[in-house]
Amino acid sequence: MKKRNIIRGFLVLVMVVMTGFFINLEITKADEKNTENYHLIPWDDGQSGTYWMDGYLYWIDMKKKKISRYSDEEMTKEEVLVEADKGTCIGECGLLYDDIIYYVLIDNKTHAGNLYSYNLKSRESNKLGAARELQRLEVLVDGKIYGCGYTKTGNPEVFLYDLKGKKLKQICKNGYFGQIVGKYIAIQTISSSGKSGMTLYRKSDGQKIKTITSNCSYYEFIDNTFYYVEPIAEFKYKIKSYNIEKKKTITYGTIKANEFGAITSKYLYYSNGPMIGECKYYKYSFAKKKSIRITEEAFQY
Repeated sequence: MKKRNIIRGFLVLVMVVMTGFFINLEITKADEKNTENYHLIPWDDGQSGTYWMDGYLYWIDMKKKKISRYSDEEMTKEEVLVEADKGTCIGECGLLYDDIIYYVLIDNKTHAGNLYSYNLKSRESNKLGAARELQRLEVLVDGKIYGCGYTKTGNPEVFLYDLKGKKLKQICKNGYFGQIVGKYIAIQTISSSGKSGMTLYRKSDGQKIKTITSNCSYYEFIDNTFYYVEPIAEFKYKIKSYNIEKKKTITYGTIKANEFGAITSKYLYYSNGPMIGECKYYKYSFAKKKSIRITEEAFQY
């Protein structure tokens, strides 16, 4: 999973929601059991790419309101699988799992959504249930779909839809789906003041377990440990980690930084300086609890 600069990530997400028209297929693995969990996500970099499964390129075209697949690289042999009903549009993010495409149809006037499935073998669509403000599907795991949406006022929410019970419930208000970490779902929360945090929810039922932090600007999950930095003043940060299994928080130290690089199990890379060429580069050792000066060439992004 890629590390996240939360402030940048939030701005990118807003831009994607406002401007995204096309969605390509990115292969992601939900957990060890789900070996065929494919994530339909929007292009946010303007670059083209092809992602294939069983000889097909799957494609959601939000502008033309359809889901298609192509059997050639030039995308000329199109097979339309799903077309949006009149007065509706297709949600910006869907899932492809075990020969079934899960997607959301959103009413253009009320913005209320309904969750659907399309079976690639039987070629049939099935309405699963009301999805309210649910717009993007993030992951299917253990018979449950986690997804995100936005209220009429634009606030982000995280939902859980139980495929067996056919019930949708909101599990987090003012938050974005993060990732699966063992038995848990990590959700990035946004406070009313704009601060970003990280909270763990139980994967099986969406029950809130623990708020790791309510104020972090950079982080990385490595195995069962959450490494993060908390801003305490301008360009000043406190480095911490939380071990999910041991339920233990460690505070390492305080640094001054302008930019962060990679976080590994041993180091946090960061730079400090007024501009490129005059920056000083460091790696913070978690074991030694101190910063080590390095060259620009040794810096890891």
